[in-house]
Amino acid sequence: MLGVFNNLDAVISYYYLFGDDSLTGDGFADQRNAFIQRYEEIAWRQVRETDAASDLQKSWFDSLIYNTQSETGLNRLAELLNGTTSVDGLDIDQDRRWSLVTHLGSYHYPNSAQLIEQERLKDPSDQGAKAALGARVASASIEDKAAYLLESQNLENSLELAERNQITRHLFQRNQPEAQRALLADALGAIQPLDQQAEQQVSRGYVRGLTHGYCSLQSVELLQQALTNNQRATLSTIKVLRVAIQEDQRCIDIKNLLKQ
Repeated sequence: MLGVFNNLDAVISYYYLFGDDSLTGDGFADQRNAFIQRYEEIAWRQVRETDAASDLQKSWFDSLIYNTQSETGLNRLAELLNGTTSVDGLDIDQDRRWSLVTHLGSYHYPNSAQLIEQERLKDPSDQGAKAALGARVASASIEDKAAYLLESQNLENSLELAERNQITRHLFQRNQPEAQRALLADALGAIQPLDQQAEQQVSRGYVRGLTHGYCSLQSVELLQQALTNNQRATLSTIKVLRVAIQEDQRCIDIKNLLKQ
């Protein structure tokens, strides 16, 4: 069943990468919205009808969180978070609460900043502090994301490795392609100095978190240029760049096939 969820997530991720009508004129946004709308309905029904407290129920719920985008669906997630809606047997643990908060924030859901701070008060642990950082990065404007990116590139600040990873993991949300288009060149430009100067764990986390194209010839060119500029980088960095180029080109090929 896990493979089914992964395949569905991949399909939806491709739809986001294909872009919106306003940018491409291809009609993929309409296809994506219809597909996700139907999937939201199926996933929500499965969360309610699957055996209570089962691992399968939790898997459906995790998929529902990750793939919800409609106003109705986001409102439902908010209600599950605040307890006004509940499902028999569904235990929304702290990690899933943070997943809800982060996902809502990535869509700039009303009062997202307040939701983050409220959850931070409920979870005063060190892990909660890092989860709150990830949620703030996910919900940030492009300008604030640019500032977070600079923080992740600065080796002289006091950020811990886990905090750096929270920034790089949450900076490029798949439903925020405009941020990736705006910041990918800057993100890739810092790979060389980080690979040469930072500890291996720091550079590895940075590269893995931010080296992703956005399904266009422009992002393929940016990734190829980054690979050219980093021929003396560690093998892990070179591998990530090569895989990113292959995945971005595959996305373009799929998109072109769908246009035909």
